[in-house]
Amino acid sequence: KDLDLLEIPEAGTWADLSKAHLTLGSGPATPSGLPNKYGSPPYPFPAAVPIRGLSPLSDAVVCLRRHDDLSVVRDKRLLLCGTDAQREGHIRAWRERAKEAAVAAWKEVKSLEEAAFGEKSYFLNLRRGTLGSVQEDEGEEEVEGGGGLVHGHEQEAEQEELR
Repeated sequence: KDLDLLEIPEAGTWADLSKAHLTLGSGPATPSGLPNKYGSPPYPFPAAVPIRGLSPLSDAVVCLRRHDDLSVVRDKRLLLCGTDAQREGHIRAWRERAKEAAVAAWKEVKSLEEAAFGEKSYFLNLRRGTLGSVQEDEGEEEVEGGGGLVHGHEQEAEQEELR
């Protein structure tokens, strides 16, 4: 029952996954289970924001708690052996916490992304309406076909050109 050695064949060991979730870094494999073919960034995305503490079981799923932690076991018992009303109440409360955490995390992602990328921040330029005018660093090549369009609005631009 040594959970430290528990291996998820597609993703790595429990310790590997726990470290990745704690540091907001990469695990030893991609989400599809393939090895990181081209390596992993040596640091997390600057605007990465953790969402933790939704429930003991949620934390165990992402290797932030051990599965034999008594709070995790209690959650499992409630979900597997509790009454319908107990399960529904537990899930309803979890969903509310998850929704609140996601909204708060998204605000933090936007703030951190602006702080990390300054004038090249996606969210800063989105707010200013200047997404297509972000200047490239010297030495960077322009992406072919970039044209300053926001992905997903290509059809609108083509229709505009036809008018």
